[in-house]
Amino acid sequence: MMRGTPTTYRLPRLLRHQFHRLTPGTVMLAAIVLLASLLLALWPRLSASSTTAELRQELSSLSAGVRNPQAVSIDWMPTGPAPAGQDVALPAQVGDLYGLFAAATNRSAAAAGPPLSDLLGPARFRTTSRPGTVTDPPSGIGTMDVSLTVDPFAAEHLDIVEGKAPAPADPSLLDRVSQGEVDTARIPVLISRELSEQAGWGIGQTHLLRGDAPTKFLLVPTGIFEPSDASSGYWAMNPEAATPSIGFEPEHGTTISAQVLVDPTAPRTPALLYNGIRTHIWYPLELSGLTAATAPRLEDQLALFAGSERTFEVPEFSGPFPNTVSARFETTAPQKITEVLERTDAARQIMTMMVAGPLGIALATLVLAGRIVVERRRPTLALATARGASPLQLRSRLAPEGMALGLPPAAVGVGAAAAIVPGPQDTAGWLLPLLLGLAPAAVLGLMP
Repeated sequence: MMRGTPTTYRLPRLLRHQFHRLTPGTVMLAAIVLLASLLLALWPRLSASSTTAELRQELSSLSAGVRNPQAVSIDWMPTGPAPAGQDVALPAQVGDLYGLFAAATNRSAAAAGPPLSDLLGPARFRTTSRPGTVTDPPSGIGTMDVSLTVDPFAAEHLDIVEGKAPAPADPSLLDRVSQGEVDTARIPVLISRELSEQAGWGIGQTHLLRGDAPTKFLLVPTGIFEPSDASSGYWAMNPEAATPSIGFEPEHGTTISAQVLVDPTAPRTPALLYNGIRTHIWYPLELSGLTAATAPRLEDQLALFAGSERTFEVPEFSGPFPNTVSARFETTAPQKITEVLERTDAARQIMTMMVAGPLGIALATLVLAGRIVVERRRPTLALATARGASPLQLRSRLAPEGMALGLPPAAVGVGAAAAIVPGPQDTAGWLLPLLLGLAPAAVLGLMP
């Protein structure tokens, strides 16, 4: 043993010792570790950040109408207030009607598990009738089909610019129509500005609409609306309510297909025209929480979510129709995520090969710097050996000094990378710099 010289130092003393004994070799060693650690910590962050940005950009470029998971069911929505203690995102005036079903959609989204459950916003839903035919289409229009729509969320996304919202329909009207007791039924509706202009419909006018029932239905616009934000994803999911669809058929000429809104507190109004209805359900996909790390798992979850039939169970409901709603969802988001990940993986492999070259040079230089440090200590090491110090004792002295030279610069490199590219840190982002920080200890410890 080397007399009078401890084989190890406590860390604070060792750091002070190294600071006072800085040499060109030790400075070079620390500088190499700092730069290489910065590169190793920065590269995963840059790669993840660029992949995350590209994922969000590519998915946001898709129309909400194909990006958001959506489904159409032929089942009625069970109605009733939400179960006690369950919070649902519903307008106050319809919360007691659609709370049960909103809670069921929340449970279904939560069952998907993270990250999908964290990225799915509260479900949106509406009930729409099959299209009925307007018997007095405007001049120049061959046929005009109109659907009645009950949408609990529409009022939050539109501004009534003329007139007022339609009044609630008579709750007994559906039963009386089905029993043939009503010859003519007036249905107050809210129409879009686009429909008003294209069809020439105005407030207070009546327009005869025919469905399966022998009853004549008179649509009476009570108000005209404009979308609060026509570019929002909400209207992309329900385009015909805001902008009628114009088409052409050789047999009929120009055609118009549109939806008109009825009072949302009368959920059975769409069934006046036909026995069957369509229940539309969709979840807004929130892209702000999407990251490169969660994208592969999200891709699988979305594919599973859209690839199988989902059943929304409402055991609390007891009424004239079943307490379940079954639907199969569709979305193009998984395919887009796959495309982006394949493209970014190929680019990452190319960049990794480009980074490997400078990193290899840095490691070779680190070994050279370690040799310089050891060579400057060679006389001292020889003297210690002559006094009986074993190789193991020499290594146990040099290895802690190598740790003191390597770990602080490595920590600084990781911190600098986090400051340059903020965000979550994956395992490689700190493990590789840590291993590099231990490299000087290995270099110095193995050279004597």
